[in-house]
Amino acid sequence: MAAKTNSRRIIAAEAGLSYQKIADHLGVSAPAVFKMVKSALRELNAETAETAEEVRRLELERLDEWQTRVAKDVQAGNVLPGIDRGIRLIDRRAKLLGLDAPQRNEISGRDGGPVEVTDARARLMEAISRRRRAREVFGDLDDPSKGQGTD
Repeated sequence: MAAKTNSRRIIAAEAGLSYQKIADHLGVSAPAVFKMVKSALRELNAETAETAEEVRRLELERLDEWQTRVAKDVQAGNVLPGIDRGIRLIDRRAKLLGLDAPQRNEISGRDGGPVEVTDARARLMEAISRRRRAREVFGDLDDPSKGQGTD
């Protein structure tokens, strides 16, 4: 019963109701509602963590069972496919347990050199400047009736 009540409080808080409105409805203070919601969220987080740990444990048991089957398959002479399956099971176990170190990726520029970072604003200002110089020399390039071609 308490879990359902706490869930309703969380739902009310998530629905955008202020702690004061929930407090008025329940006949308690807003700080009391804050504590109730905080407690309910703590309980929910604990339940979620327990559930995740249970799923992890079940997955590890499955991997153990499958690895035993793969070992029997290898002993029966199905070596290469068995080794391949075994490696995939080991990889999955390492991921599940967080044993793989994070991978670092490095980005390099031309010919393996450093990446050139250019200022987009500076490039834009340079393009505007070139456009102005071209307009001074050739006239308005966007309007074919102006500029070059009047002989």
